[in-house]
Amino acid sequence: MTFKELLNEKNFTQLRLSREANVSQSNLSIYSNYRDTLENSSQITRLKISKALGMTLGEFEEILNLGPAKIIATNKQQGDYIVIPK
Repeated sequence: MTFKELLNEKNFTQLRLSREANVSQSNLSIYSNYRDTLENSSQITRLKISKALGMTLGEFEEILNLGPAKIIATNKQQGDYIVIPK
C-alpha cells in the first residue's frame, strides 16, 4: 500500500493529517509522491502520523512496508515525545 492509498483508506487529506499530526503539509505531500523520503523519515514523524491515523507505529510501518526508522528525531521534533524502543 502507498502512503496516498493509506490516507484515502483512512479518509484523511494531507491538510487534515498535517493539522492532527503536527507535521507540515509540504512534508506529507513529499511523502505521498516520493516513497524514499518516507523511508528516510524520523521515528518521531512516523509516530505522529501513525497516532493521528489511529494506528500503532508498528502497524503503520508494516502496512507501508517500511523498514525501521534510522533517525529517532530531528532537533525540531525533540521534547514532545518520549521514544520507546520497539
